[in-house]
Amino acid sequence: MPEQLWFTEILNHLFAAPVAGLLQALHIHPQNPEAPITNAVAMEVLVFLILIILFALVRSRLSVDEPGALQHVFEGAHSFIEGQSRDIIGPHSEGYTAFLVALGLFILTSNLLGVIPGFESPTADKVVPLGCAICAFVYYQTQGFKHAGVAYLKHFLGPIWWLSWLMVLIEIVSHLARVLSLTLRL
Repeated sequence: MPEQLWFTEILNHLFAAPVAGLLQALHIHPQNPEAPITNAVAMEVLVFLILIILFALVRSRLSVDEPGALQHVFEGAHSFIEGQSRDIIGPHSEGYTAFLVALGLFILTSNLLGVIPGFESPTADKVVPLGCAICAFVYYQTQGFKHAGVAYLKHFLGPIWWLSWLMVLIEIVSHLARVLSLTLRL
């Protein structure tokens, strides 16, 4: 069993019994039932708490007349991601900005956390980038259906009708490969 970080020990001390009970109810058997919370999960919880606290601080100090340093940082991050998404996605990218900012800040905070002694980057565990990739994949597919309806499936068929059977296979493999690609790149 890998060594637990101090934050993981605290979470396991406080929440091991309910987490183990929940996992058993879901028929998931942790490697260590006495300490079912792993370092990666504990670090994800910490990243979540850090972001919630930062968002609450920014929200409480929002000002049009006198924006603070933290507000400038978050507005800059939002503007950067909004500009990048507009350049890549196009003029209709505004609806995707919130998801992209949230995912980007989660990944950035996760990676920066690994630089601090006594902590690990949650993205060092392959499950975390896989989770981010699956979230992006599901979001991408649901947005396709939301904007095009069932007609979204037409793009899987390709432009030539008699090759549509082959194009469906290629497109499905291509879309599923994106999850693997995103997981490995992170």
